[in-house]
Parts: sequence; C-alpha cells; structure tokens
Amino acid sequence: MQLSKSDRVSMRTAADVLAARLKGNSLEKLLELERRLPAGSLVDLIVGDNTVDRFNAIVDHMRGLVANVVAARSTHDGAHAGRADSRSGRFLAFSPFFSTQDGIAERESQGLFTVTNEPAKAFWVALYVDSASGSGNPWESSRLDAVVLVSWIPEEWLAEVAHAVGEADGSLFWMEV
Repeated sequence: MQLSKSDRVSMRTAADVLAARLKGNSLEKLLELERRLPAGSLVDLIVGDNTVDRFNAIVDHMRGLVANVVAARSTHDGAHAGRADSRSGRFLAFSPFFSTQDGIAERESQGLFTVTNEPAKAFWVALYVDSASGSGNPWESSRLDAVVLVSWIPEEWLAEVAHAVGEADGSLFWMEV
C-alpha cells in the first residue's frame, strides 16, 4: 500500500486532532464514547455475491460509516479542542476483507476491538482505498487488501493493542504514515 503525500498529511492531521480528544481518557471513558458513536461494522455486508457492483456498494458503505463515525466523534460533548502531537501513538491498519471474525483481538485487548477484530471506533481516522491496485475482478486478493481502515492508537493503549495485533488473524497490521 503506497500512500500519497496528501493522504499521509490528511491522516496525520486527523490523528493530531484525535490525540487531543483522547488525551487523558480512561478505558471506561473510551468505551463510553464508543457506545455513543454510530452503530455498524465494516464487515457487516461482506458475505454475499461476489460481483463488481456489490464490491463497490460495500466500499461505499464502508466510506460512509467511517465518515459518520469521524464526524460524530468530532461533536462529542467532552471532546478537547485543538490538536495534540500524534507522534506518541501509532497508526494501525485493519483489512476488513481478510478478517476471520474470530474475536481474538477483542479478547486480548479489554474491548479495544470488536469480535470482527475491527479497532474501536474511537480510534478511526480514515478508510483508505488504493485506487492504483489494478482493475479486473475486485474480489481478487490483490484488490481486497487495497481497502483498509486506518486507526490511530494513542501511546497509553499501545501495549494492549500490540498484544491483540500479535494474536489476531492477520487482518491487523502497523503502518507508517
């Protein structure tokens, strides 16, 4: 996955804002925020017919859900204003098409992931779709891994998340932005 300079700047800026919002929050406050964000999962619609139209509809659904979560989080009542330095955290990628939905990351992280191994919505930054991944059948492996949810994990939760990533099904991986 090759991020453009504008993608990297956009993700870093979003993570700086997120860092300010999450600074000093306990796990309980994070999970409370999680419950207030829009419902839904990136993997809800994946099972079904493998057509190009269906693939495009799924990616559109994912884009909309991520945008709604990010917008809802920005209006959260207790959010801090401004920006903080996101360099103290790390970017995590989740490939929804490769999740086995085994719940390992959820069990290993005190609830910072869902049963589908999806990171907590409180950490979501953007959905990245690599349009340069080629054409043809979108259900081929090389195209499926071009769709990733990018999350930013604050330093205070890196140990729990890193443990969960190490135990999970391969749909989670660290990335440099």
